[in-house]
Amino acid sequence: EVEKLANIATAFSDYAKLPRRNYEPLNINEVLEDVISLYSLSKDLIIEKELSKDLKLVNADRQEMNRVFQNLIKNAVQSLEEKENSEGNRMICVKSYNKLKSVIVEIIDNGVGMDDALLAKLFEPNFSTKKTGMGLGLSITKKSLDDMKADIKFTSSKGEGTTVRLEFEMLKNS
Repeated sequence: EVEKLANIATAFSDYAKLPRRNYEPLNINEVLEDVISLYSLSKDLIIEKELSKDLKLVNADRQEMNRVFQNLIKNAVQSLEEKENSEGNRMICVKSYNKLKSVIVEIIDNGVGMDDALLAKLFEPNFSTKKTGMGLGLSITKKSLDDMKADIKFTSSKGEGTTVRLEFEMLKNS
């Protein structure tokens, strides 16, 4: 219990002082490709990519975006692992596209999904549906995106899957 409390204190300390960010014009697809390549080695997981070839640039920190996408894709993988129905394929679709003055990224899974009560608690520090971890992943992700003036939304249906939608302001003249 003492070790658990120490780990929680360390995690909150890390949360409070995230590393200094290096904002730069960034093609989100480059980061998505890196993160997807880590998960594409799994034989029982299908990852579909629909990444826009002419995606506009956003102002973001590359390492921070890597952490954000790793957390979101890891959550999707874990949702797929929890799903009882082994008949269907475990699939994640990652999309990126331009929309008006925004760059949109969607991560869609066919995992266990969530009800409205769970969706309401997603960004609360220390909230988790998992047996391991500390429930800080999505609250850190939300803080990172808020700092970049990006938006994150979840839509989900219990038993059917979840869609995570990120919206970034595109850089002018990109």
